[in-house]
Amino acid sequence: MKLYEVPLNSLVRVLETPEIPPDSQEVTKGEVIKYYHIDGMYGICKNQENVMVYIKAWTEVEILNEV
Repeated sequence: MKLYEVPLNSLVRVLETPEIPPDSQEVTKGEVIKYYHIDGMYGICKNQENVMVYIKAWTEVEILNEV
């Protein structure tokens, strides 16, 4: 499913190599992140180290835990 279809505050696994904005923290395929909301064309998320990360809103993900 696309990130923009995921309920807010869900834990997701990234299923493809995501596109990220310049100078942003790297996100890899298979990484687990917490999704917060969409801001423009990017999803605002936090990785396992609690660092803000940004991936394109149409990145393929799978929901691990809905909140």
